[in-house]
Amino acid sequence: MLRQKPELNIIYISERMRHSLQPVARSSLTAVVAPMGYGKTTAINWYLNERGREGAAVLRVSIYSANRAIFWKSLQKAFAQAGLTVLEGYECPTDASGAALLLDDLCTALAGEREIDLFLDDFHLLRDEQAAAFLCALANRLPGNVNFCFRFIEGESMLMLLDAQGVCASSGSACTSGSLDPSHVLLAIGCPHEIAHGSLRLSLSEETTMADADFVVDQLKEIIPRLRSMSPLYADFIAKK
Repeated sequence: MLRQKPELNIIYISERMRHSLQPVARSSLTAVVAPMGYGKTTAINWYLNERGREGAAVLRVSIYSANRAIFWKSLQKAFAQAGLTVLEGYECPTDASGAALLLDDLCTALAGEREIDLFLDDFHLLRDEQAAAFLCALANRLPGNVNFCFRFIEGESMLMLLDAQGVCASSGSACTSGSLDPSHVLLAIGCPHEIAHGSLRLSLSEETTMADADFVVDQLKEIIPRLRSMSPLYADFIAKK
C-alpha cells in the first residue's frame, strides 16, 4: 500500500509544539527565541494562522534593520492592513512624553472585543532599547493589567505585606524590575514622583475570580491605613487639612 504523501502547502506541527504555544494567547508579551534552523518561524506562522481562524486580528511586521524609521513605517502598514487607523499620521515618538501619549491611544484602539496578535519578526535586529521598553510598557497597559497609585505609601512595603498574604503583585516598571525607581511611564504622563513611588501593578488572567479580586481589595483596605499611619508626610497632610 502506497504511503500518502504530505501536502506541501500544509504546516505540520507536533502536538508537543502546539501545547507549548498555547500560553501565548494568554500572555501580553511573549519572546520566542531559538537558534537558526530550529523552525521557530514555521511554528509561529502555524500559531498565527490558527489565531486568525479563531477570529483574532493578526498583525505581522518584519524587521530588516536597526533603522527605527523603517520599523515605524512597517508598523503603520501592518496596522492599516488590519483596519486599525490609530497610527495614521502618527510620527514615531522621540521622547517619553510622546511615547506615553501613544500608549494611551494604542490602548484605547486595542481595547475592543476582537483579540489582536502583533508579531514582530526578527525584533532583535532593531537593537533599540527605547522600542523594547515601549513594548514592555504597552504589555503592562493592555487589558489584564491594572496600575494603582497610593499617596504616602512606599510600593516595596506594600508588596511585602501583600506577599505575606499570598498576593503576587509588582511596583515600578516591569522593564526595570528589581529597581527601586518609580515607573518612567508614570513620570512621563505627569504623575508626581512621590505618588509614582506608591504604584501597585496587578495582572489578571482568565483564571482570576471575583473572589480573588475581593480578597486583594480587603487586604489593601488594611494595608494602606497601616502604612500611612507610619508616614510622617501623611501626618503632616492630615494636620494641614
